[in-house]
Amino acid sequence: MKLERVVIGTDFSESSVAAARWTARRFAPGAEIVLVHVVTVPEPPTFLRGRFPPPGTLIDTARAGADARLRQLGGTLGAERVWLETRVGRPGQQLSEVADVYGADVIVAGRHGERPGLWSRLGSTAEMLVRTARVPVLLATGLRDAKLRHVLAALDDSPAAPAVAAWAHFIAAREQARVTALHVVSAAVLESVLALAAGSGGYDDGDAERREGIRQDADRWVQGIAGAGVPADRVRSEVTFGEAGQEILAAAERHDSDLIVTGSHGGGAVRRLVVGSVAAEILRGATCPVLVVKAAADEIAP
Repeated sequence: MKLERVVIGTDFSESSVAAARWTARRFAPGAEIVLVHVVTVPEPPTFLRGRFPPPGTLIDTARAGADARLRQLGGTLGAERVWLETRVGRPGQQLSEVADVYGADVIVAGRHGERPGLWSRLGSTAEMLVRTARVPVLLATGLRDAKLRHVLAALDDSPAAPAVAAWAHFIAAREQARVTALHVVSAAVLESVLALAAGSGGYDDGDAERREGIRQDADRWVQGIAGAGVPADRVRSEVTFGEAGQEILAAAERHDSDLIVTGSHGGGAVRRLVVGSVAAEILRGATCPVLVVKAAADEIAP
C-alpha cells in the first residue's frame, strides 16, 4: 500500500475543488498530485448547429480555459509536485487512462456541484471508474478539515476482502485512527441457514442460539482477515444482520466514520462486470469519503 501519486478529477465546482484540497492536505499529504479536467463537448441538435462554433474551436477554447484554471488550482494545493492534464472524452475513461499513464496509486473525485459537471451523473461515471480503473477509487464527500479518526472497513466474502482490510490498516496506521471491520450477514443468508438448521423449512426455539452461532462464526472470520498484524487496541470487529448497503451506511453514521473502505464487487458467487450494487449504494448514500478497492487478481473489464 502506498500513496505517492494521486490522480484528482475536477470540474472546478466547489465540491471538486474542496476534494482536491482535502486530498493534498489530509488524505495524501506529501504525494505528487495529477490534476485532471475532462472536456466534454455535447453534440447540438442539427437545427442548432449553425449557432455553435465548430467542435474543434469549442474544444480548443475549453482546453485553454481549463489549463488556466488547473494552473490556478494547482498552485493552491501546497503539494511539492503537481501535474496538470486536460483531456477530451468520457470522464471515467479518461481518468482511468491518466492513472495508468502516471502510475497513480489512487483516483480521487468529489461529488458534482450545483451545475452539471464531472459527477453530474454519479452512477455512470463512478461505476465506469470503479469498473475500469486498476487502482482504488476515492469518492471525496462529507470532508472534514481534521485528521482521520475512524475508518470503517466493510468486508464481504469476496476476494477483495484482504485488499479492503490492507488499505484500511494502511490509512489508519498513518493517521493513528481506529478501525472497525464490519461484516453484514444478509437476511437471505440468515433465513436460509436457519431454515436448513431447523430441518423442516420452518423455525423453532433454537433460532436465537443458531443466530448467535452465525454471528460468532462471522466474527471469527472478520478477525482473521482484519486482525493480522494490527494492534488489538486499534481495531475491532463487528457483525450485523440485514441489507449490506444499508447496514454499512448505518455503521458509518453510528461510528462517525471519517472514511469507508469497501470492495467493488458483491459477496458470494455473484461477480459483476460493473460495480456491485452494494458499492453503488454506498457511493450514493455515504456522508463521508468512500474508498473502493479491488482484489489484486481482479481483471479489468473492457
